[in-house]
Amino acid sequence: MKNIKRNLSSRTLGFMLIGSLMMFAVPSFAQNHNPEFEISDVHLGGSDYVFIPPDAEATPFRTAVPLQYRDDNIPENGSTTLSWESGDKINVYQTGVTSALDLTQSPTWSDADQGDKSLELEAHLDAGEGDSQTLQAIYTNPDGGDSPVGEREFTLVKLDLDVDANYDGTIDDDDEADEASAGGLVFLNDDDDDQDGTPDKDQDGAVAGEDDLIEIKLSLDPDLGEGEVRLEVVSGSDNIKVWDDSTKTTEIDLSETWDLSSDTLPSSLFVEAIAESSSPRDVELILTYQPDDTLEITDSIVLTLLKVDLDIVHPATGELDEAKEDVNDGGYVSIKREVEEEDVVPVTQLKLHANSSLPSTAKFRLKFADGGRYKIYSDETRQTLVESEVTEFDVGNPTTLYFQGLSKSQSRGGEEIMMQIGIGGSWYDGDSVKSTVVQSEFPVVIRAFIPYLWSQPEQPASFLDVIAGIWYTVIAEGDNRKALLRSDSIGVSYRMRQRIVLTPYYDLHSSSDLSADREETVADLSTHHVKQLSVPLLDLLDKHGDSWDSNGPTVHEEGPPTFTSSSYLKDSHVDKTVSFNIVGSGEDGAMPWYIPGAVTPNIDWDVDVSLDAFADPLNPRIAVIGTRDKFPAYEIIFEQSNGSYEQLYFSLRHILGSLGLLHLVFQRISLQILLL
Repeated sequence: MKNIKRNLSSRTLGFMLIGSLMMFAVPSFAQNHNPEFEISDVHLGGSDYVFIPPDAEATPFRTAVPLQYRDDNIPENGSTTLSWESGDKINVYQTGVTSALDLTQSPTWSDADQGDKSLELEAHLDAGEGDSQTLQAIYTNPDGGDSPVGEREFTLVKLDLDVDANYDGTIDDDDEADEASAGGLVFLNDDDDDQDGTPDKDQDGAVAGEDDLIEIKLSLDPDLGEGEVRLEVVSGSDNIKVWDDSTKTTEIDLSETWDLSSDTLPSSLFVEAIAESSSPRDVELILTYQPDDTLEITDSIVLTLLKVDLDIVHPATGELDEAKEDVNDGGYVSIKREVEEEDVVPVTQLKLHANSSLPSTAKFRLKFADGGRYKIYSDETRQTLVESEVTEFDVGNPTTLYFQGLSKSQSRGGEEIMMQIGIGGSWYDGDSVKSTVVQSEFPVVIRAFIPYLWSQPEQPASFLDVIAGIWYTVIAEGDNRKALLRSDSIGVSYRMRQRIVLTPYYDLHSSSDLSADREETVADLSTHHVKQLSVPLLDLLDKHGDSWDSNGPTVHEEGPPTFTSSSYLKDSHVDKTVSFNIVGSGEDGAMPWYIPGAVTPNIDWDVDVSLDAFADPLNPRIAVIGTRDKFPAYEIIFEQSNGSYEQLYFSLRHILGSLGLLHLVFQRISLQILLL
């Protein structure tokens, strides 16, 4: 909106301003005794200017033009007529008269009405800045014949302060009508575009990647080459900063003045919101042009400072701190892990906060490129997909969305979700968050098994067995499978199995493991056979084999094995790292009745499992170290994010020797998890 203030009255201004608007004292006119009079000018840089109003709502400014006659040699029967030499871009008023003079009808003053006149000029709204128009005063003498008595050229000037007020993504003449009503929108600069850990609004100086400032345009067309232009923030100055470019290189003082005799008025400046508006349109900027001490021309815009907020909400720790949303890993999203076709991992949420300062017709939507690595749903049951730049949400209601990971991110913080605001058919980028899709649950399984169809015990368990061994030897039926079995399906055969699910991320789980998912399981049945009656003759001297006698095996004893003890002791848990001590012990269920449990050879292990996702969540490292007994085979496996299993440890040994624990230190494994 534009306003012009006169510091002197029209009458006083007309007589104090210097220069001649319309001179009739030209030699040819004097020889014909034409009256000498003048239309004096308004002193604007030595020229006359008429200022164009910015829009139909603005109060137009009228340039005062005194029409002065000289006191001598005024004929009694002549007349004076006003007309434009060409064009029709300026209205002419006689002071005190509401209606404009119709110069196409040649307004005329007869000699009886000759005398000083007070005229006012008002530019048409659609007049073009920089254009000019010449006003002529024509005297008709009593003897007939018209002679131009004087003329004055006026240049059309426009002062403009503009912002995108119709929200179409551009700043142009279409914004003028909305600059004082709707005004511009500036989003709070509380993100961290340069990822230095400090919100951008708290940084002085250039910010790499800054994208939250809005442009305002300033112009005085044509540049008059003198006078001063001043930009002021008349309300809301504590909530904004003004910069010379969009990345905050140099801050502009909020009462900046440009002397046009030596300075160049910048065509654009950029406004940053450092605090949220308390009410709509509570920030006002005024651009003032003061050609001299007698005149001020102004244009103004209003702004609303908006906190358009998109947040990540972790299932265990809640809403992620704003300062962390745009740096490093951002938020964490769990890759789904299905049990009986149901995703069991906790789900990270996205929250779109309501904003009552936006127009009621405005909409929110999200812009993202999932690359098949995640999906976003609008319902908790995860049935309705959210589509990028398609699915819209009301701005007046808070919206919760549900983030499901499918495969690991290609880079840390590589998933960017942009919240967009739709106003008047145009969409603007608002708040954004970064995230990393990670594996958050790590099932680790320890299994003891017999890799052969049958295996002979390492030595007799008792003196009675030594006596019995004169006539027969006992063998145990095995699991008959080999190494590198990367599965934990129920179809995998084993003697004993212990399982733990490690959960290293503080944000995604409230504990270091899923205690409800701890498992100790054993085979359904242990079976011992009489070796001499069960295996081929050529295998009688072997300690293990992979075939039975043609008549099949002969059972000696059988019974269900038992898991006699187990423990899970957390060694440490720091965010993204966890370590557990896992101990298991079990008994063979097919031992004869006369063998005391105290001397029954158990299956025993004592293992430390450590997982570290702190250094690189996309490539966590896992290690095992511990002891185990002499049972024929052990394996330790863990589940990867794609559901397959990776082997951490495998030992296939048939050892003769004494009973009890064999102190075998597992090979320390630092294995990068490959998510296929």
